[in-house]
Amino acid sequence: MEEYELDETNYDLKTSTSSFKRGEKCTLLLSAQTTNDLDVPDAEAEIFLLAGKIQKFHAAEVIVPDTLWQSKESLGSRGLWQVVIPDSLIPSVDLFLHCHVYFNNSSGQLVVKRETINFSGAPFWLNLVLNHNEIIASSNQTTLDSCYLDTYLFNDQLERKRIALPAHFPIDPRIKAYELSITGENVDAKLEPKNMDDQIECNGLRSADSIRIAIYNPRSLPIWYQIKTKSTLVEEGFFQDTLWRWRHRDASPDIYHYSYQYLWAGETKSSSKQFTHYPKLLNIKMDGPTRVSPGQVVDYQVQVKKSNGRPAKGIDLSAGAINAKFGTKESYSPPQVGFRRQQYPRNFPSYTILSRENAKSLPVTRFLVSTFQLKDSSFYQFRYTNELLYFFRDSSLQRDSFYHTVAQFAPFLFKGGKMQPIYLVYVNRKLV
Repeated sequence: MEEYELDETNYDLKTSTSSFKRGEKCTLLLSAQTTNDLDVPDAEAEIFLLAGKIQKFHAAEVIVPDTLWQSKESLGSRGLWQVVIPDSLIPSVDLFLHCHVYFNNSSGQLVVKRETINFSGAPFWLNLVLNHNEIIASSNQTTLDSCYLDTYLFNDQLERKRIALPAHFPIDPRIKAYELSITGENVDAKLEPKNMDDQIECNGLRSADSIRIAIYNPRSLPIWYQIKTKSTLVEEGFFQDTLWRWRHRDASPDIYHYSYQYLWAGETKSSSKQFTHYPKLLNIKMDGPTRVSPGQVVDYQVQVKKSNGRPAKGIDLSAGAINAKFGTKESYSPPQVGFRRQQYPRNFPSYTILSRENAKSLPVTRFLVSTFQLKDSSFYQFRYTNELLYFFRDSSLQRDSFYHTVAQFAPFLFKGGKMQPIYLVYVNRKLV
């Protein structure tokens, strides 16, 4: 006798973008699956597109209904369906679209999912898109053949030129912002690479007799690199290729450190990675089906190999399986094996700027004046004198043979015991 439990249905609503403009495509992705990742073939969805907060009108008179669009869709046998929002039914306004989707199936389970999308209903638009290592400038108007392109360097230096649309040009890593405008005044499209991923990936493998390193650089950014061991600089250089590979034979147990710097959106970024060979590390490979139905019996083949690729014998393994309803939670805790880390190579010199807080001073009271006899101090006489002008002459300058005949003075201005800045000094009605 076998227990049977009714699977719960998980409905999901996703949008291809959180904001879109007139002429662009925004797709709704509807899905229905059980907690065991099985498709629900009889799921249906009813979509309501409601008008939210209006941000801007693009016409003198615009009628905006509460319900902009309504549709009923069947998710098909796969429990997956895509629906494109018809922007032609949306008035000429900028507003928030509230998408409400009501899911149901033959079991009677009703679930509501909601998403909010920002829509721009301007009659025309300019667009800037970053695609790998190039930038694409386009417009939804066929009559608009050119516009202004403004680029801002890392020091806020502005460069302006006029480009023909559509335009494809390589990305410049020195530039932190791109702007498109029709008249050269109001910005119609803006692209800031600093808010996007640089997509640089560093991977490598340290074996018993060699090391291999690969850098994926799809945006073709300039990269400076250094490869070090604990005591040796193995190699350094520069590249701008989309894919860079390096291989070196070394049978020693040294740990390799790969450090690299690159320029992105006007800023210099750096990263590093360590490659260590663990001679006792085991590689486990399991072959078998990725999905098992309830009550099904399957066989799995497990292979255990050493770091050199040879089969490992006499290994104790523990295996377990959990139901998909656990989600991200686990019913067991696998053992965690740590490795001793060696120290990284030290980089010299290393400069840092230390900022110190302003020194705090105690208020001058009668007790301090009498206790420390401050009235006899030239410092106190300068700061807390009752006279408008106070003069002090140093006798050491009079005994000096050189400065005895040279006239010189140092003015100080105080207010309430605090020194004030002096910007101009006149002597005999002349600026000195």
